[in-house]
Amino acid sequence: MKHDSTILISYPLSASTPVYLSSPKVDISQHKSIQNGDTSNSSHLAFSNHTGTHIDLPRHFCADGAVADDLLSAQCIFSPATCIDLSHNDCIEIRPEDLEPHLSDTFSSEALLIKTGMAKKRKFPAYCSDYPFIHPDVPEFLRRNYPKLKVFCIDTLSVANPSHREQGRDCHRNFLCGRPAIMIMEDANLSDSRIEQGAWVLKVFPLILGNLDAVPVIAILEPYE
Repeated sequence: MKHDSTILISYPLSASTPVYLSSPKVDISQHKSIQNGDTSNSSHLAFSNHTGTHIDLPRHFCADGAVADDLLSAQCIFSPATCIDLSHNDCIEIRPEDLEPHLSDTFSSEALLIKTGMAKKRKFPAYCSDYPFIHPDVPEFLRRNYPKLKVFCIDTLSVANPSHREQGRDCHRNFLCGRPAIMIMEDANLSDSRIEQGAWVLKVFPLILGNLDAVPVIAILEPYE
């Protein structure tokens, strides 16, 4: 299906951005203020590099894994990108058998987007604790069946759930430390109903690069020709 518009799938960062269990919240404070006698206004921002819509790089769980400078640039393009809609799946744990029925539609994907429907709960406490997570067997399943896959994207705070931390750690390692590594984009906004219709081009713009294990990003979907 051909599309004629773009879709923003990243969330803006703000003081109310939800964060994973032990991560620090976004802190925004006044650095300079005209009202206080300074010549200009400016603010100080502080937040984890795993805040908001972000990409996990191999270094996140692999001691010698690749970092942002190794795998990303100022603009990254992944094409085609396709979405699997699991929003009607009641399972808290997403396993290979949940993805298998969709193989024929997404075989050539460089980016795979998993829609769980959690976007509608992002303003509520459940978004930070009561959400589907990815079984550790999924990364190897993807390598076997999606040979071009570079990015695994999900609309939850993480592929890991705080109530299943060991499985979450194994899942991250299996994505990031396997060969080839599959980068993980977490906390994406997949609420637009058009996303699961056909293929897209995923364009990612990291907010910062460097020797980093994760980077917040601006991400958009554009029509796939």
